[in-house]
Amino acid sequence: FYVTLDAKGCVFYNKKGDQIEKTFVKSIYMENVVDTTGCGDSFAGGLAYGFAVYGDPVKAAEYANALGALRTQGKTFDVFRSKAETDALIAEYYGE
Repeated sequence: FYVTLDAKGCVFYNKKGDQIEKTFVKSIYMENVVDTTGCGDSFAGGLAYGFAVYGDPVKAAEYANALGALRTQGKTFDVFRSKAETDALIAEYYGE
């Protein structure tokens, strides 16, 4: 399961055998935060997308963090970017 850490990013827990692993995924830093309303919903949407498309818990966390971060940039849906622009943002911050 995933736990958001707000501006710090998120952690997720994964069971491997008898062990539970904890993985931290840093946030995507945004300057000039305008509004945080809806960030949790955007995070959840990015998480669902990452799982649905990639089936990878780390990639899902990266999309979750990206959409949550983008949501902070305004009060309308104009804050969100195209898939290519979102992928570029993820690559810039996570090095992929």
